[in-house]
Amino acid sequence: MDPAAAFAWAAKLPQADADALMESIMSFGNDKPKIAAQYVDAIPDAAGRNEAIGQIAKSMAELDPAATLDWLDQVATGSTYDNGIKNLFASLGQNDPTTGATILAKLSDPSDRNVAIDQLATKWGGKDPAAAFAWVQSLSEADNTARVAALNFIFTSWSKSNPPAALNALQSANLSDAERATLEQSLNSAATRSN
Repeated sequence: MDPAAAFAWAAKLPQADADALMESIMSFGNDKPKIAAQYVDAIPDAAGRNEAIGQIAKSMAELDPAATLDWLDQVATGSTYDNGIKNLFASLGQNDPTTGATILAKLSDPSDRNVAIDQLATKWGGKDPAAAFAWVQSLSEADNTARVAALNFIFTSWSKSNPPAALNALQSANLSDAERATLEQSLNSAATRSN
């Protein structure tokens, strides 16, 4: 099937059939995201375009995360960009968190960095809390708000699978006394709920 011909045909359909265009792009977005990425501008519906960009970003992340971020910078703005960043870093957190941590350095906007850190920490922390903890500890002071939120998730998750390791890591964490107390309280609450 020729994707260009399929998308050109679907773009000429009446609005009621515009969903065919989105479905075509979404289908290609799963299997051939770089092809689908060329046609997202043809989606007339903003919500559909947002959804397609998010799905394509998630699929492209598995092939070429750096190119995915570059593509998002070119095609997306506002909430569509935020959705793409969320999906990109959720995929990286699940499948290749160390690459995600490297790609994070390309983000300069604090809001985008917070979303990326949240997604990486959530996915990575659920799979390998010790590695996620080490990474979060390496984040700069500029990322402190996202860092503390990420640590809260990691420690809560970690306390369910290995409470002694979580507590030991918390004791060695580079935190202010107030941050440490807040996280200890979260750990204690999580431990109480699991008992």
